[in-house]
Amino acid sequence: MDILNAINSDPSSANIELVDPEDPLGPDQINTYRSAIKCLYEMQSEQKINSRTWETICTPSVNRLISIVKGRKKRIKKRNYSEKSDTEVAPFQHLHQVKNIQEAFWLRTCSNAADRASFVSLRNRFTFLMNYAAILRNESIHLAELSDCRMFSVKRKSDHDAMDIFMMTIATGKTVKTDSPNQYGRCTRHSDVFLCPIGALGFYLLFRFAKNGEFNLHKYFPDFRNNADWFDVKLLVEMGGDREKPMNQQSFSKDCKRVFDELLLAVTHVAHWPRNYAPRECEMKELPPDMIRLLGNWDHDTQSSFYSAKVPLMALRCMAGFEKEEGYFLPRSRCIPPSFLVNQIWPWLENSFTLILENPEEGLTQHPTAMDFLKFLDKLRVIILQDAAATMCLLSENDDDSRATQKLSSSVFKLPVFNTPEFMAFVDEMKIVLNNHVIGSTNDPNYRAVDRCLPGINQRFTELSLQLATMNHGIDTLHSAQADYLHGEFLDIKNDVKSHVDNRQRQLVVAMTSFFKEGVNKMSDVVVANLRVDSIEEPLQNIDDESSINKSNASQTFPANHRESDNLTALCDSNGEDEPSQIAVPAMESTTISDDMEFQRVHGAYMKIFRLGHQKNFSLRSLYEEYFGLNEFAGIPVDGGFWGLEKKFKNRWRKNKYTQKEDLLFSRVSKLCRGVSSMAKVSMGVWSKDVSLVIERWQPLMSHGIGGALSRLQSLSEIEKRETRNRTNLSLTIQ
Repeated sequence: MDILNAINSDPSSANIELVDPEDPLGPDQINTYRSAIKCLYEMQSEQKINSRTWETICTPSVNRLISIVKGRKKRIKKRNYSEKSDTEVAPFQHLHQVKNIQEAFWLRTCSNAADRASFVSLRNRFTFLMNYAAILRNESIHLAELSDCRMFSVKRKSDHDAMDIFMMTIATGKTVKTDSPNQYGRCTRHSDVFLCPIGALGFYLLFRFAKNGEFNLHKYFPDFRNNADWFDVKLLVEMGGDREKPMNQQSFSKDCKRVFDELLLAVTHVAHWPRNYAPRECEMKELPPDMIRLLGNWDHDTQSSFYSAKVPLMALRCMAGFEKEEGYFLPRSRCIPPSFLVNQIWPWLENSFTLILENPEEGLTQHPTAMDFLKFLDKLRVIILQDAAATMCLLSENDDDSRATQKLSSSVFKLPVFNTPEFMAFVDEMKIVLNNHVIGSTNDPNYRAVDRCLPGINQRFTELSLQLATMNHGIDTLHSAQADYLHGEFLDIKNDVKSHVDNRQRQLVVAMTSFFKEGVNKMSDVVVANLRVDSIEEPLQNIDDESSINKSNASQTFPANHRESDNLTALCDSNGEDEPSQIAVPAMESTTISDDMEFQRVHGAYMKIFRLGHQKNFSLRSLYEEYFGLNEFAGIPVDGGFWGLEKKFKNRWRKNKYTQKEDLLFSRVSKLCRGVSSMAKVSMGVWSKDVSLVIERWQPLMSHGIGGALSRLQSLSEIEKRETRNRTNLSLTIQ
């Protein structure tokens, strides 16, 4: 039976079999047409050119037609053998894919990705996580502006840490009418740093402002006292495009479609996926329906529209990875970055605050939106540093993730602020905090039970754990300092003993040499007295030759210390004094012979680093002492260490012995060690407190290896990339 006959037939008749078209219209399209016709009818009625009533137009036949259209969806699915895994079940099966989806966006910023590709992926990653955490429509965040953003903190008695809540005003959207109250998108920091929408927003804005040149005095810097100068700047824009024009809405949909295809996820409404799946997670955590409706901006009543704070805390905690009974706890928020590190991100904020607060009364009353936005950015840059440090800690310690190294190569982490010694030190502090908090896993049922009954106990345990971690860190530091002090004392004693033994050896060599020379002279006098005068010269010549042989034998019988081989052959002076302590020690007859012997001994000498291989985290202090021959490396291989070798023999001592890679490694070690002396403003090879401070500041960079540390110091302009020929000191830029 065709549709026309079905419309005109008796509605009470049963068993009517309808023949549906191959590609029919859906109920939404029919309702659109019906609404358009009604709108046209109302216009004609207002102009008094149509006197008919609406019931004569929308007749019972039209209503039956709409009912037939609504009912044929199931008939067509059955006829076409459509899949039965509908949208009611699939979301529960795909909830665990949220982390994989955000990870796919993050990986698009890694492995030397182009700036434009990284920009788009960071923007779409934030959009996805924000839509999921706040249960938003894509159209709502698509039209958002920077002036819609603000942040505030809330802490209940049962919470261990304050909740930093990001709130975005939705003034325009699909369900927001011109005469209706504003809607809001809200979220808080997630317990999992990889799923945090606020951290994702921070990474996106940091990369965007750096690459687009926004808030730059040379390109674009708005006057926050003039709302017209910055109110229209969109939150989501294209790279290099108009900042007052929103991004192409299809860009997010297409990027999501590529990610879903990579993960083999069958999804129909791509851009609507977060809003469709997030309520299911709330239901799995048994969140009350009223909370879900309030978070998703559904079915506003008078109370929620006009008398509600618009901040459903229970729903926000659930979407941040906590159970509804749990208190809010975020370990990484307790590691506060130093102010000089925070000020490296958006340093223009301080000046903007100053301009607005020139007249405090005017700034607080006439520019509240600007103040809220600047406070939001001020808090956001702290969150950026905390989430970046936590991400690096978790990825560097995650042996199960085969792509952890690739994730650390993200374009975000190549920005200057993340490659400073100060940030590396902050990462070490974050590692201590993350490794020593009591509440290590919120999945522990025992913890949840205790937290529900006695929330203060867990909080106290957490505080005690952090205090113990701080004390342990202080004890380790003190132990290290004492060990260094004792090590230095023992080295001083060792050097004193060695110096005393060396002096006694010199005196013995001098005494024995004097003894042999005195014997040779007496023998010469006896021989001369018994020979004829005309043959004196020849025997004397022989005696002199014999004397030189004895000298050589004496030198070989009593060898000098290996560190002073160029000045150890002792001869008596011409007066022949008997006191060994008063006998001078002149140089050898031929310094060239001594240098050649020493050259043969040290030719091809290797530093300790060559035996250990190109490992990372090598001690910069040990490297410095060995290179300059200090403390336990005193006199190895010569006085002044390998620096002394370079001064005496240039590069001849390693020529034909070192491979090209070994030459390159020694050159990097040389630049690094000489850079320490120059940065400390001391002579080469001198140990001082300033040298110790420079080594302590540079030590975190040794985790990247010798070459990596040198490269980062050169990029920071602390060591110049090229040395000037025939100069012994590096040219450094002291910051």
